[in-house]
Amino acid sequence: MKCVCVCLLLASVPLLSSSGLVPGARLWDVVWGFSGLQADEILRSSAFFQELRDGNLTQRCYTHFLQQEALYLAGASRSLEALIGRLQEADETRSLLQEILKHYSSRNQSLHGPPPRWLRLSFTPLVLDDPVYYLLALSARVQLRVLMAREMLGVKESRVLQQWREDTREEVAWILRLRTLVEERQQHMDAFKAINIFREQMMNQKSFYKALACEEEEEEER
Repeated sequence: MKCVCVCLLLASVPLLSSSGLVPGARLWDVVWGFSGLQADEILRSSAFFQELRDGNLTQRCYTHFLQQEALYLAGASRSLEALIGRLQEADETRSLLQEILKHYSSRNQSLHGPPPRWLRLSFTPLVLDDPVYYLLALSARVQLRVLMAREMLGVKESRVLQQWREDTREEVAWILRLRTLVEERQQHMDAFKAINIFREQMMNQKSFYKALACEEEEEEER
């Protein structure tokens, strides 16, 4: 189903027509183009990002961030396990799913508890029928972090910022693999579905960063 917001923007995006991608267009770029404004808004409104960039983010707040993100990764890992179990052929998609699952599992082994209030990882069966759409959804989180990293080029590194950069670099490799996979598969993918799935997860990231209320928690403990 084509989202209303996508249809309203068709006239301003020459790489997309009412029937899908125009010849020569790259789905990866089009998907990001429809969520770029959301990503910019997250950077402008996120106290976490501002404090990280300014070198004022405490280790305690960063640890809280890691704990919340690990809950997200734990939820994603369960879906990854289910998708891998359904794929019999040892192709690039299955290999990529396994790589991401291994990385996510290493980040959430010691965590237990209910998912955070901001978490939205529910997808229709139509999405889960093709794991590439699910991988594209997961990439929203990493692509936002890559954008954040670019915004902080030249910033004096604190210990917390250095740790954050290292965590981000660990995930760039699978994003590059996914981009290649999407470009190979884009002629068989629904551009509108890809846009909406990615956009929904970018909204999820907006909720995530909005929920990082480290200052409030620190004041309550004083």
